Amino acid sequence: MKAQTIETIVASLPNGFEDCVIHALHLEVASRSAYLDIAVITKRNWGATSDLRLGRLSATNVHVLFVEPPDALAHFLLEGRGLTASGDLELNGMNDRIEKIISRVPPGAEIVRFFLEDWNSFLYLAADSYKFSWQD
Repeated sequence: MKAQTIETIVASLPNGFEDCVIHALHLEVASRSAYLDIAVITKRNWGATSDLRLGRLSATNVHVLFVEPPDALAHFLLEGRGLTASGDLELNGMNDRIEKIISRVPPGAEIVRFFLEDWNSFLYLAADSYKFSWQD
């Protein structure tokens, strides 16, 4: 599958990465590649979990991938369910430490972040290239 921009991927999904569920996060350090298995909404006027479909967001030439520590009061163990999340391309409201990390991402790399509702924290991913494919 041909590489896509993260903006193109988000625009191709009826609700982008809003109200998604992250089921897996995989990082291969030596090859600088990563993927997230994400259930995303497939209908604009959704209302049931049956409207979610599992896809994979793959990233190559990964520059940054990290998850902020969860809120101390968050329910860390999810007991077999994925992380409820909302992904976006906005990078506002970051603290100074996160801004310093993100500022070191090379020009041309694309950054996506996911707010992990269950943990009240963010996952950040910056890479040169992305692909999205359905997993079913």
